Amino acid sequence: MIGADSDASLLVKQTGIQLLKGNTYKLTFDARSTKNRAIEVELVGQDGVRSYTDAVVDLTNEMKSHSMEFTMTTEMSDKFSQLLFKLGGQGGDVYLDNIRLIRTSEYIDYDQVDLQPLKNGDFSAGMDAWGSYIHYDAAATFSAQNKELQVQIQHPGNEAWSILLEQGNIKLTKGVTYVLSFDARSTVARDIEVTVENVGYYRYLSQKVSLQNEMNSYRFEWIMGANDTGALKFLLGKTAEAHDITIDNVVLAVKRTGE
Repeated sequence: MIGADSDASLLVKQTGIQLLKGNTYKLTFDARSTKNRAIEVELVGQDGVRSYTDAVVDLTNEMKSHSMEFTMTTEMSDKFSQLLFKLGGQGGDVYLDNIRLIRTSEYIDYDQVDLQPLKNGDFSAGMDAWGSYIHYDAAATFSAQNKELQVQIQHPGNEAWSILLEQGNIKLTKGVTYVLSFDARSTVARDIEVTVENVGYYRYLSQKVSLQNEMNSYRFEWIMGANDTGALKFLLGKTAEAHDITIDNVVLAVKRTGE
Protein backbone atom coordinates (compact mmCIF):
# COMPACT_ATOMS: atom_id res chain seq x y z
CA MET A 1 0.00 0.00 0.00
CA ILE A 2 1.57 3.28 -1.10
CA GLY A 3 1.31 6.03 1.52
CA ALA A 4 -0.92 9.07 1.08
CA ASP A 5 -0.58 12.55 2.57
CA SER A 6 -1.48 11.70 6.18
CA ASP A 7 -1.45 8.56 8.24
CA ALA A 8 -5.26 8.58 8.55
CA SER A 9 -5.85 9.06 4.83
CA LEU A 10 -5.33 5.35 4.18
CA LEU A 11 -7.01 2.94 6.60
CA VAL A 12 -7.48 -0.74 7.18
CA LYS A 13 -10.26 -1.06 9.71
CA GLN A 14 -12.82 -3.30 11.32
CA THR A 15 -15.96 -1.90 12.91
CA GLY A 16 -18.56 -3.24 15.35
CA ILE A 17 -16.08 -4.56 17.91
CA GLN A 18 -17.60 -5.02 21.37
CA LEU A 19 -15.46 -3.79 24.27
CA LEU A 20 -16.79 -4.30 27.81
CA LYS A 21 -16.17 -1.78 30.58
CA GLY A 22 -13.38 -2.53 33.04
CA ASN A 23 -12.02 -5.44 30.99
CA THR A 24 -8.44 -5.79 29.77
CA TYR A 25 -7.71 -6.61 26.13
CA LYS A 26 -4.67 -7.61 24.10
CA LEU A 27 -4.29 -6.85 20.40
CA THR A 28 -1.68 -8.85 18.49
CA PHE A 29 -0.73 -8.75 14.81
CA ASP A 30 2.10 -9.45 12.41
CA ALA A 31 3.31 -6.70 10.07
CA ARG A 32 6.06 -5.70 7.66
CA SER A 33 6.72 -3.06 5.02
CA THR A 34 8.78 -2.94 1.86
CA LYS A 35 10.34 0.25 3.27
CA ASN A 36 11.26 1.08 6.85
CA ARG A 37 8.38 3.12 8.15
CA ALA A 38 5.88 3.54 10.99
CA ILE A 39 2.14 2.95 11.15
CA GLU A 40 -0.37 4.06 13.76
CA VAL A 41 -2.73 1.51 15.33
CA GLU A 42 -5.74 2.73 17.28
CA LEU A 43 -8.95 1.44 18.82
CA VAL A 44 -11.63 4.12 18.84
CA GLY A 45 -15.32 4.47 19.58
CA GLN A 46 -18.06 4.35 16.99
CA ASP A 47 -17.85 8.13 16.58
CA GLY A 48 -14.12 7.93 15.87
CA VAL A 49 -13.39 10.49 18.60
CA ARG A 50 -13.05 8.49 21.81
CA SER A 51 -9.70 6.65 21.78
CA TYR A 52 -9.21 3.48 23.85
CA THR A 53 -5.60 2.76 22.89
CA ASP A 54 -3.15 4.19 20.39
CA ALA A 55 0.40 3.22 19.41
CA VAL A 56 2.95 3.93 16.70
CA VAL A 57 4.61 0.76 15.41
CA ASP A 58 7.88 0.72 13.48
CA LEU A 59 7.98 -1.70 10.54
CA THR A 60 10.84 -3.18 8.55
CA ASN A 61 10.99 -5.61 5.65
CA GLU A 62 10.97 -8.48 8.16
CA MET A 63 7.56 -9.79 9.30
CA LYS A 64 7.39 -9.29 13.07
CA SER A 65 4.80 -9.78 15.76
CA HIS A 66 3.47 -6.79 17.71
CA SER A 67 1.14 -6.48 20.67
CA MET A 68 -0.81 -3.80 22.52
CA GLU A 69 -2.67 -4.15 25.83
CA PHE A 70 -5.24 -1.80 27.29
CA THR A 71 -7.96 -1.70 29.93
CA MET A 72 -11.36 -0.18 29.36
CA THR A 73 -12.55 2.32 31.93
CA THR A 74 -15.34 1.27 34.28
CA GLU A 75 -17.60 4.05 32.98
CA MET A 76 -19.10 2.36 29.93
CA SER A 77 -18.93 -0.45 27.39
CA ASP A 78 -18.74 0.09 23.63
CA LYS A 79 -20.53 -2.37 21.35
CA PHE A 80 -19.43 -0.67 18.12
CA SER A 81 -15.78 0.28 18.51
CA GLN A 82 -13.37 0.38 15.56
CA LEU A 83 -9.89 -1.04 15.06
CA LEU A 84 -7.85 1.22 12.78
CA PHE A 85 -4.54 0.60 11.03
CA LYS A 86 -3.48 4.02 9.72
CA LEU A 87 -1.17 3.41 6.80
CA GLY A 88 -0.94 6.78 5.03
CA GLY A 89 1.70 9.48 5.21
CA GLN A 90 4.71 7.35 4.23
CA GLY A 91 5.76 5.20 1.32
CA GLY A 92 6.14 1.44 1.20
CA ASP A 93 3.78 -1.49 0.85
CA VAL A 94 2.46 -2.73 4.21
CA TYR A 95 1.52 -6.35 4.92
CA LEU A 96 -0.67 -7.33 7.89
CA ASP A 97 -1.52 -10.81 9.14
CA ASN A 98 -2.75 -12.79 12.15
CA ILE A 99 -4.69 -9.91 13.69
CA ARG A 100 -6.31 -10.94 17.00
CA LEU A 101 -8.04 -9.05 19.79
CA ILE A 102 -8.69 -11.11 22.92
CA ARG A 103 -10.03 -10.30 26.37
CA THR A 104 -7.42 -11.16 29.01
CA SER A 105 -9.29 -10.28 32.21
CA GLU A 106 -12.87 -9.79 33.30
CA TYR A 107 -14.28 -6.89 35.26
CA ILE A 108 -16.97 -7.57 37.83
CA ASP A 109 -19.46 -4.76 38.34
CA TYR A 110 -20.30 -5.29 42.00
CA ASP A 111 -23.14 -2.81 41.70
CA GLN A 112 -24.90 -5.56 39.75
CA VAL A 113 -24.02 -8.36 42.22
CA ASP A 114 -26.18 -9.42 45.17
CA LEU A 115 -23.60 -9.18 47.95
CA GLN A 116 -25.64 -11.27 50.40
CA PRO A 117 -27.87 -13.57 48.35
CA LEU A 118 -28.84 -15.88 51.22
CA LYS A 119 -31.79 -14.75 53.34
CA ASN A 120 -32.78 -15.36 56.97
CA GLY A 121 -29.54 -17.10 57.87
CA ASP A 122 -30.10 -16.47 61.59
CA PHE A 123 -33.59 -17.98 61.48
CA SER A 124 -35.00 -14.88 63.15
CA ALA A 125 -37.92 -15.15 60.72
CA GLY A 126 -38.48 -18.82 61.44
CA MET A 127 -38.18 -21.04 58.37
CA ASP A 128 -38.81 -18.21 55.88
CA ALA A 129 -36.75 -18.70 52.69
CA TRP A 130 -35.78 -22.22 53.81
CA GLY A 131 -37.14 -25.55 52.69
CA SER A 132 -36.70 -29.12 53.86
CA TYR A 133 -36.92 -32.58 52.31
CA ILE A 134 -37.46 -35.94 54.00
CA HIS A 135 -37.25 -39.07 51.85
CA TYR A 136 -39.62 -41.98 52.44
CA ASP A 137 -36.84 -44.00 54.09
CA ALA A 138 -36.27 -41.32 56.76
CA ALA A 139 -38.14 -39.48 59.51
CA ALA A 140 -37.28 -36.04 60.90
CA THR A 141 -38.81 -32.80 62.16
CA PHE A 142 -37.58 -29.30 61.26
CA SER A 143 -38.36 -26.26 63.41
CA ALA A 144 -36.93 -22.83 64.14
CA GLN A 145 -36.62 -22.26 67.89
CA ASN A 146 -34.90 -19.39 69.70
CA LYS A 147 -33.47 -18.16 66.38
CA GLU A 148 -31.84 -21.52 65.68
CA LEU A 149 -32.77 -24.31 63.29
CA GLN A 150 -33.52 -27.56 65.12
CA VAL A 151 -33.61 -30.89 63.29
CA GLN A 152 -34.89 -33.87 65.25
CA ILE A 153 -33.89 -37.01 63.36
CA GLN A 154 -35.78 -40.18 64.25
CA HIS A 155 -34.72 -42.27 61.25
CA PRO A 156 -31.72 -40.97 59.22
CA GLY A 157 -32.45 -42.88 56.01
CA ASN A 158 -30.06 -44.59 53.62
CA GLU A 159 -28.61 -41.61 51.76
CA ALA A 160 -27.05 -38.30 52.77
CA TRP A 161 -29.87 -36.54 50.89
CA SER A 162 -32.58 -38.56 52.66
CA ILE A 163 -32.88 -35.57 55.03
CA LEU A 164 -31.89 -32.13 53.88
CA LEU A 165 -32.25 -28.44 54.62
CA GLU A 166 -31.99 -26.08 51.67
CA GLN A 167 -32.36 -22.54 50.42
CA GLY A 168 -32.73 -22.05 46.68
CA ASN A 169 -32.93 -19.15 44.23
CA ILE A 170 -29.48 -17.89 45.19
CA LYS A 171 -28.10 -15.69 42.39
CA LEU A 172 -24.37 -16.29 41.92
CA THR A 173 -22.02 -14.34 39.64
CA LYS A 174 -19.10 -15.64 37.59
CA GLY A 175 -15.65 -14.68 38.88
CA VAL A 176 -16.91 -13.62 42.31
CA THR A 177 -15.43 -15.16 45.46
CA TYR A 178 -18.13 -16.29 47.88
CA VAL A 179 -17.84 -17.22 51.55
CA LEU A 180 -20.15 -19.66 53.31
CA SER A 181 -20.08 -19.76 57.10
CA PHE A 182 -22.36 -21.29 59.73
CA ASP A 183 -22.51 -22.70 63.24
CA ALA A 184 -23.66 -26.26 63.91
CA ARG A 185 -23.72 -29.05 66.48
CA SER A 186 -25.12 -32.55 66.87
CA THR A 187 -26.08 -34.59 69.92
CA VAL A 188 -24.02 -37.44 68.43
CA ALA A 189 -20.70 -37.08 66.62
CA ARG A 190 -21.34 -37.36 62.91
CA ASP A 191 -20.51 -36.00 59.45
CA ILE A 192 -22.85 -34.01 57.24
CA GLU A 193 -22.43 -32.75 53.68
CA VAL A 194 -22.79 -29.11 52.67
CA THR A 195 -23.18 -28.19 49.01
CA VAL A 196 -23.95 -25.28 46.73
CA GLU A 197 -25.34 -26.69 43.50
CA ASN A 198 -27.46 -25.72 40.51
CA VAL A 199 -30.69 -27.23 39.24
CA GLY A 200 -28.67 -29.84 37.32
CA TYR A 201 -26.95 -30.90 40.57
CA TYR A 202 -23.60 -29.50 39.48
CA ARG A 203 -21.75 -28.66 42.69
CA TYR A 204 -19.83 -25.40 42.94
CA LEU A 205 -19.09 -26.21 46.59
CA SER A 206 -19.08 -29.63 48.24
CA GLN A 207 -17.74 -30.12 51.76
CA LYS A 208 -17.96 -32.77 54.45
CA VAL A 209 -18.32 -31.34 57.95
CA SER A 210 -17.75 -33.19 61.22
CA LEU A 211 -20.22 -32.17 63.93
CA GLN A 212 -19.72 -32.56 67.67
CA ASN A 213 -21.96 -31.99 70.69
CA GLU A 214 -20.63 -28.43 71.15
CA MET A 215 -21.46 -25.63 68.71
CA ASN A 216 -18.61 -25.03 66.25
CA SER A 217 -18.14 -22.54 63.43
CA TYR A 218 -17.34 -23.55 59.85
CA ARG A 219 -16.20 -21.46 56.89
CA PHE A 220 -15.59 -22.22 53.22
CA GLU A 221 -14.97 -20.12 50.13
CA TRP A 222 -14.96 -20.65 46.39
CA ILE A 223 -14.84 -18.71 43.13
CA MET A 224 -17.86 -19.04 40.87
CA GLY A 225 -17.04 -20.36 37.41
CA ALA A 226 -20.32 -19.26 35.82
CA ASN A 227 -23.34 -17.06 36.27
CA ASP A 228 -25.92 -19.35 37.82
CA THR A 229 -28.80 -19.75 40.23
CA GLY A 230 -27.87 -22.15 42.99
CA ALA A 231 -29.14 -23.76 46.17
CA LEU A 232 -27.39 -24.19 49.49
CA LYS A 233 -28.04 -27.66 50.89
CA PHE A 234 -27.28 -29.31 54.21
CA LEU A 235 -27.44 -33.10 53.66
CA LEU A 236 -28.27 -34.59 57.05
CA GLY A 237 -29.20 -38.22 56.39
CA LYS A 238 -27.35 -41.54 56.47
CA THR A 239 -26.09 -42.05 60.00
CA ALA A 240 -26.61 -44.81 62.53
CA GLU A 241 -28.96 -43.50 65.21
CA ALA A 242 -31.57 -40.97 66.23
CA HIS A 243 -30.17 -37.57 67.23
CA ASP A 244 -30.70 -33.80 67.04
CA ILE A 245 -28.84 -31.22 64.93
CA THR A 246 -28.74 -27.45 65.50
CA ILE A 247 -27.76 -24.99 62.75
CA ASP A 248 -27.43 -21.21 63.13
CA ASN A 249 -25.81 -18.04 61.75
CA VAL A 250 -25.72 -19.20 58.15
CA VAL A 251 -24.08 -16.59 55.92
CA LEU A 252 -23.44 -16.87 52.19
CA ALA A 253 -21.97 -13.62 50.92
CA VAL A 254 -19.45 -12.04 48.58
CA LYS A 255 -15.94 -12.05 50.03
CA ARG A 256 -14.88 -8.50 50.76
CA THR A 257 -11.37 -7.11 50.37
CA GLY A 258 -9.22 -7.99 53.37
CA GLU A 259 -11.35 -10.88 54.57
